[in-house]
Amino acid sequence: MEFGRIIKSRWFTQCLASILLVFLSLCAFSQTSLLNKVISLEPGIRTVESLLQEIIDNDVNLSYSDNSLPLGKYVKIKTVSRTVHQHLITILNDEKITYELSGNAILLYKSSKRLRKKVTIRGIVKDRSTGELLIGAHVWIDSLNIGATTNEYGFYSISLRQGDYQLNSSYLGYESTCEELILRKNRRINFDLNPKAPELKEVIISSLDRDYILDFESTGHHKMDIATMSQIPYFLGEVDVLQGSLLLPGISNLGEDAIGLNVRGGTIDQNLILLDEAPIYNSSHLFGLISVFNPDAVKQIEIYKSGIPISYGGRASSVIHVRKREGNDQDFHITGGTGVASTRLMVEGPIVKDRSSFLVSARSSFTNFSFFDFNNEISFRESRASFHDVNTKFNFRINKKNTIYLSGYLGYDRNKIGEDQLRRWGNNTATFRWNSQITPKLFMNASAVYGDYSYKTGK
Repeated sequence: MEFGRIIKSRWFTQCLASILLVFLSLCAFSQTSLLNKVISLEPGIRTVESLLQEIIDNDVNLSYSDNSLPLGKYVKIKTVSRTVHQHLITILNDEKITYELSGNAILLYKSSKRLRKKVTIRGIVKDRSTGELLIGAHVWIDSLNIGATTNEYGFYSISLRQGDYQLNSSYLGYESTCEELILRKNRRINFDLNPKAPELKEVIISSLDRDYILDFESTGHHKMDIATMSQIPYFLGEVDVLQGSLLLPGISNLGEDAIGLNVRGGTIDQNLILLDEAPIYNSSHLFGLISVFNPDAVKQIEIYKSGIPISYGGRASSVIHVRKREGNDQDFHITGGTGVASTRLMVEGPIVKDRSSFLVSARSSFTNFSFFDFNNEISFRESRASFHDVNTKFNFRINKKNTIYLSGYLGYDRNKIGEDQLRRWGNNTATFRWNSQITPKLFMNASAVYGDYSYKTGK
């Protein structure tokens, strides 16, 4: 009899413990699932208090004091169906308010820390078809009205708080693109933009406010790409980056057929001319008729007429920085051409696709370019001129954060005037450049530059 009572007592105790365990599990599950519950809010712009009331209307218990909320602040809702946790992050964006579960309710209260921490997105923007890095491309977030512009190495970086965003990228002459992001940690986002066919639009001519011109910070800084320069007619039909710069205000040359530039009254020797960060001391071929820059190898020319950055030293007049292309890292290409004064050939292609590429461009005048016979002057008929130059560039992407560039230039001129005077000169340059992303917000460029200029006269 006593034995039967003991069995029934143990059975009753086990049942009671099992029921209690199930009850506690259900309570814990209901609390956890409350934050993960998916609810729908109407899209649009509304105040914080009205959005919180909509969450309550979806059978979610919220407890808060009006003093702890940013009353009158408006929030834009784009994504309709999301979890309660995601909705709270969007509504309480950048506010020192946090929450915690208490029973079957969510308590909102002020905190010394913000609800979301800051993260950084960074990356590069390049041409999808060639792999060329795009300088000055725009990357921005419409909803926050913030963005960044890629530097001369195609790199950008933006810091913002955790959340869901739409990241946009655009560049002149390319199709814009956008990407939906769910940011919870630092991320690297690269953009490959597709070139688009140019469309002619109307030209609008209007007067500018004088205050706008005076307040504009970069009046003495200009950037031009080779695609724009190739549309300008040139002397002898040779595309020339230095002749193209004559269209800018404040820049003139020595004559109708000379390459030397005078910038805002300065002399030729007051200009700093760089080719991939290496100095060029004589920027002309063929008695000054053609510049040393082969248009096939040039990507962009940057001109400072005033407000010259301190990193360029103390030149009194201007800085002209010519940057070469990196080469196509997708396909092999061979291009060339023949003009009145010279013939040229360029080869480019990938070494390892998507990771490294090369570009080799050579140009040469026709052998012993001779001059016309003026007044039967025998001495002038003996005059000859010839030149050649070679541009090379290699780039190697070691990993996502490190890239190495090797760039070189070799130029040579041989001019003979009459029977007695012979002149020979040339520039030789080499540049080793290392780009590294040290942290999500810190970008480093280290360069080692070699430059050599020779000038000889004789008979």
